[in-house]
Amino acid sequence: MVRILLLLALGLSFRYSSAQDSNYWSSNYGPGGFMTPGATIADTKDSGVFFYNPALLAVRPKTALEFSGSLYQFESNRIIDALGKGKDLKSVSAGVSPQMHSGSFELKRNERLVLAYALIHTHILNDRANQRQDTRLNVLDDAYSPGTEYYIGQFSEINQVSEIAGAFSAGYRLSEKLFIGASLEVPLRKQSFDIEYSGRALHNLPAGSDVLFPPLTNTEAVYRVDYTQVSLKPKLGLAYNHGRHHVGLLVTLPLARIFSQGTLMSDNVVSDLRLTPTVSPINFLANTRQEKLKTNYKTPLSIGVGYSYDFGRSQLYVAAEYFAKLSDYNVLTPRNDYFIRPDTGSANTTTQGLLKFKDVRKAVTNVAVGFSFPVKPSVTGYVSVRTDFSYADEKSFVDDGGYVSYTTNWNTYHAQIGANIRRPKFSFRPGLLLSYGTTSKYKPEVNFDTPNESNLLLGDPVEAKANHLVIGLLLSYIHNL
Repeated sequence: MVRILLLLALGLSFRYSSAQDSNYWSSNYGPGGFMTPGATIADTKDSGVFFYNPALLAVRPKTALEFSGSLYQFESNRIIDALGKGKDLKSVSAGVSPQMHSGSFELKRNERLVLAYALIHTHILNDRANQRQDTRLNVLDDAYSPGTEYYIGQFSEINQVSEIAGAFSAGYRLSEKLFIGASLEVPLRKQSFDIEYSGRALHNLPAGSDVLFPPLTNTEAVYRVDYTQVSLKPKLGLAYNHGRHHVGLLVTLPLARIFSQGTLMSDNVVSDLRLTPTVSPINFLANTRQEKLKTNYKTPLSIGVGYSYDFGRSQLYVAAEYFAKLSDYNVLTPRNDYFIRPDTGSANTTTQGLLKFKDVRKAVTNVAVGFSFPVKPSVTGYVSVRTDFSYADEKSFVDDGGYVSYTTNWNTYHAQIGANIRRPKFSFRPGLLLSYGTTSKYKPEVNFDTPNESNLLLGDPVEAKANHLVIGLLLSYIHNL
């Protein structure tokens, strides 16, 4: 009997939540951002204040303040026929997101050294989707409920991820051509993950029955995680300029946690389910809530390189960054408190495996190409494209238990177009952003077209097509002191 209970718990909990948090280059402030001030690895004669490669601080030292605080963005995710024919999952969001406030300072006593600080906000994901099926299907075995039953299936998913980081950088000029730098970021990451689904069918009663409320077979699952983690992210940079040629190298070390706290809640219910018509119905309950759990969200070692070439007043920029793989690990590991009820010692030892919040990542290399050109003596145009490959790698998980911490599994491609308007005391940079991603191998958690007792009234999921679209307007302002 214990084995059957564990199989039921695994069937309810092992639902991969596969919608833009499995990508490294989603943020416009990165090696491929190009149009965003400071978002380069090699020297691009940028007017930025806080550079992604800290070595670039010392190339053209200055004292300035940057207010890059407006990203007007529309984002849409659509999974076509995700939970059955005509049962799409849609998530649409729009809003204004602050990006960065930063400043840089020249040191009068040491002209080779430049210091800079920044407060960086990174919008990662705001995914909210739900769907419902209300129809008549032959869900239950005809031996005890002949004909089609009234069936209701429901699904809801929320995944909200954001980061705010404080950062401090230093750049130092070793010679007229060679520059080094280092930075330390302190990112605060918050994630709220909520997935809920259920399948319910009313039994058919014999003709002439006067029972007002017929028996109900019901399965439902709820899994919620909320956590906050503060970490350290060190970077080391190198830049070399020689005439028209500019080269940059950046090494970002793995994330190191300094504080974390999370909460988990899960509720799984099965009522009056018959795996075979001749066996007594199964009733099942598993429930827990755990507070003050430690998390261990990770990012891997990455190595980025950039190159830019000047021709006339125009410039070509290319960049690439390699991210190492991460083996299977738990972002959040629950305690082995009681979960499957009634409280039994055998059920206690399974809690961690069933409710872990896990992650695994394959190695990824992203590339970017940018081009800047003069429009007027005081206006420079920018165009760039970059890849943003997903690191999702569900086949590499050690076992089937638990929940996957990310919900996107598609590759995305980004494009930017904009201009930098220079004035004696400030620079203003407006730009349009476009991102698009798609996959035909998105596998949802349930399928409301094929529910029956053997799949816990949740159906057999099939692969679906996903489309991701982001349109944004970025406004950046830099004031020179």
